[in-house]
Amino acid sequence: NLAVSLQKQGASVGVLDADIYGPSLPTMLGVPPGTQPMMQDNQILPIEKQGLKLMSAGFLFPPDQAAVLRGPMVSNVLQQMLLQTKWGELDYLILDMPPGTGDIQLTISQVVPLTGAVIITTPQKISLIDVNKGIAMFSQVNVPILGIIENMSYMIQDGSEEKIYLYGPSGAPHLAATYGLDILGQVPFYTDVVTKCDSGVPAATDENSAAGVVYHDLAGKVARAASTAMLSGESCPNVDIEW
Repeated sequence: NLAVSLQKQGASVGVLDADIYGPSLPTMLGVPPGTQPMMQDNQILPIEKQGLKLMSAGFLFPPDQAAVLRGPMVSNVLQQMLLQTKWGELDYLILDMPPGTGDIQLTISQVVPLTGAVIITTPQKISLIDVNKGIAMFSQVNVPILGIIENMSYMIQDGSEEKIYLYGPSGAPHLAATYGLDILGQVPFYTDVVTKCDSGVPAATDENSAAGVVYHDLAGKVARAASTAMLSGESCPNVDIEW
């Protein structure tokens, strides 16, 4: 949805689904099962959908086949998708990473100069525990953190302005204060976000919907934070990790 919103605002955007074990990008963007990318000059041509250039392990493995891979193999697949894809000229390449601080995250931190990381959390404590570890990892490898987005922050019933906190009080303010980070936004729980992603048409494609307006605003804030990181020279070059 963030990528779609950036594209709607005129940017050229690519998305890499870095979750090798559980790729969801093909489903969320309505790419038919079994779709495979073409090759050109020994490079992978990204799948194009909704105005985005896409690459995912979901395009490389059969839909009903599990990616049974050890750490080094995961890193090889990830580097192939990232470095051998013919992305062309992009304003933004969004790397959608799974939770954790393992091979996927470290590989990305090592092989590409990252502008920054956007931290996504939900309000409950169990999510915040994982996010704390992610923030610590990015700090260790010197990747700037652009800010925090709290997903499914609250719900508003039709005809009411009262906020219902499904997962309890927001944890984002405490997280932001602890690490000195900005809160880029708090996304309400919208049922149509779920149904539209399941149907392959992200909610952000409708810019006038309630969710579309929120994502449009988030995209602007993320873009400004990324520009600030670039201009300040904080974006991170390749990082060497000692094992």
